[in-house]
Amino acid sequence: LGEILGKQDRAKAFLDWEDKTVADIAAVLKAAGRPKPRIAFIDSMNGNEFVVFGREEAYFAAAGLINAATEAGFTEGSVKVGAESLLQWKPDIVFVNYYNDSIKPEDILAHPVLAGLDAVKKGRVYKTPAIDPATAAGGEIAYLWFAEIGYPDLFTADMRGIVKDGFKLLYGKELSAGQIDQLMQMEWNGKSAGYAGTFGAAQ
Repeated sequence: LGEILGKQDRAKAFLDWEDKTVADIAAVLKAAGRPKPRIAFIDSMNGNEFVVFGREEAYFAAAGLINAATEAGFTEGSVKVGAESLLQWKPDIVFVNYYNDSIKPEDILAHPVLAGLDAVKKGRVYKTPAIDPATAAGGEIAYLWFAEIGYPDLFTADMRGIVKDGFKLLYGKELSAGQIDQLMQMEWNGKSAGYAGTFGAAQ
């Protein structure tokens, strides 16, 4: 696209930013030598039925996370499973997809069947940022966000600053504190473990 628009330098700047972000995360994880957290990524739910991401997405791998559905043998982008599958997989973290407004972390935290999951007991259920990780705007920010959630003691980046600087670089737009709150799903992640302290605005 950069070549088509005659903006190769700008396109390269985005790609370099992504490459550096991935390399920086990998270096921290290699030095730490930790087991990788296992995750479940829920796209939608209907009672005890869930649609989850089945394949190992690039942003999971870049952030040092393992998709429990992929471990279970799924390779499709989306697969329908029952609550009993999530109980069997025992993910360390549960993610709820940002673009489905009908499901929020509280729905998982209050789910009667999933109450036995350690991820639920510990409040490690999170609505993902309203930033698509497959886009130029999303990759670098999403990789860091997932890494922060997966390894809260290893990554301490100023995510609000990164979001603000990233949107300034990509779109030339200054985001307000309220807009960053919306992008980071501050309201919906209010009961999620450690979220307000890590991603909220300084008081």
